[in-house]
Amino acid sequence: MVQKTAPGGRGVWWGIALIAIGVLWLFTSLGWFSWDFWADLWLLWPLVLILVGLNFLLREHPQRIPVLIAAGLLGGGLLWMWNARPGAQGALEQISIPLGPVNQAQIRLAPGVGQLEVSALEEGSVSLVEGRVRLLPGERLERRSDVRGGEAVVALEARGRTSGAARSREGWELRLSPRVNLRLDVNTGVGETILNLRSLQVSSLEVNSGVGRVQIELPEQGIYRASIDGGVGELDIRIPPNVAVRLEAQTGLGGLEVPNGLLKQGVNRYESTDYAAAVHRADLEVKGGVGRVVIRR
Repeated sequence: MVQKTAPGGRGVWWGIALIAIGVLWLFTSLGWFSWDFWADLWLLWPLVLILVGLNFLLREHPQRIPVLIAAGLLGGGLLWMWNARPGAQGALEQISIPLGPVNQAQIRLAPGVGQLEVSALEEGSVSLVEGRVRLLPGERLERRSDVRGGEAVVALEARGRTSGAARSREGWELRLSPRVNLRLDVNTGVGETILNLRSLQVSSLEVNSGVGRVQIELPEQGIYRASIDGGVGELDIRIPPNVAVRLEAQTGLGGLEVPNGLLKQGVNRYESTDYAAAVHRADLEVKGGVGRVVIRR
């Protein structure tokens, strides 16, 4: 006679964990949670070790499951409140790089944790880059600026380690000159990224995103190439109406939306009908990560 046994506790816990992750992922895809939520959730990993230890200690306790659930909720709430506190802020760095004789520039931006906003300076500005960077405790800003002839090479990168519990929402706010030809290389960390490039002259754009929503408004003039690699979070890419586009889009774990009026040229390839003859056009390559990819005009 075969005796049927109830499923083991380990299998039940794995089932609950997978269901919870799936539900949270669904809510994030529907826009009910920000993708930054996953970065916050990662900060709770020490709680997993605590719950595993309690599970061993209370193995024979009749109320083990309720105790573990209560401990998880209490510990998670305390860690979350600690993470949400205002916390200490790091240094505020002012950025001012003169334009001088520069007519083209290669600019690399690599923030750590926090929001990144990039936009255009006024047309008459005598600066190449202006703005401010709010660092976190433990971070330092590494600056490199080299001008040779009419070309500048600029790099602004966050270095060092910081505590996620002391995160600042102030972030990086930078403005670039619309008077020079730009090659932009942006590597985001954790946080929202907003790149408003409409008024800038950009010949190439490379974006490698980390965790957080990324919004990019592409330039409205010139012929340029853009390569955008998604991380964890929604990609929102906006193409000016006067710019023809050739698009190659690969989706990861998320959907893809493309604007009307593009002809499908093959698997994941789209092109404007007037691309070859257009004065302003973009060659756009998009690789989705975890999250929805929206391309719109």
